[in-house]
Amino acid sequence: MSLTKATLESEIRKVIDPTYAGFVGFSDNPDETLRRADAASKWATAFDNYGQSVQNVNGDAALSGPNRAGFESALSFATLTEAESASEFGSAWSAYWTGLSFTPGVPSAINASVECPNVGGNLIFGIIASSLVTVVNSVPLIATLTGIFAEKSIEPAAKATALADALHNASISNVTVLTSGTDTSGPPVAITNTCRLF
Repeated sequence: MSLTKATLESEIRKVIDPTYAGFVGFSDNPDETLRRADAASKWATAFDNYGQSVQNVNGDAALSGPNRAGFESALSFATLTEAESASEFGSAWSAYWTGLSFTPGVPSAINASVECPNVGGNLIFGIIASSLVTVVNSVPLIATLTGIFAEKSIEPAAKATALADALHNASISNVTVLTSGTDTSGPPVAITNTCRLF
């Protein structure tokens, strides 16, 4: 599998859209701290249900991470402004992807990638030694989320679509994965591939 916006949109609708069949909503506990914790947990679950299908350019699955706990702990829901809320979600998103590594698989798709060419040797991975997230850039996401949160009249289903678009596009555009290994098509030499999440 790979990341799909439709999955993320469905998961977000479960959290924010009372007209959606799988709606879970938030706790109505009178204790504000518990309500905020419940909201953070449900948002983290929604994003994690989407993020667990992540792959690298070779089609390898996650080895360590994604960081669901980091996503949840970054959300306090104690913010006052749209920009503060967007920043909080940007931090949660960044925490989720930071430190992610992939199970080194048998090189296949990585050698056929046109989008992300290999660098080194004869450009053919023989062995993948490691594949991990090296850069997570939340700045574009925060800017987009600020605008979405500022739109007060948007219906829950439309807001879920906008949030899914923003989070998915950031995930497949603003997270860098470095895969390193050895080109064994001739004398063994180092080879790398810098790409995105799939």
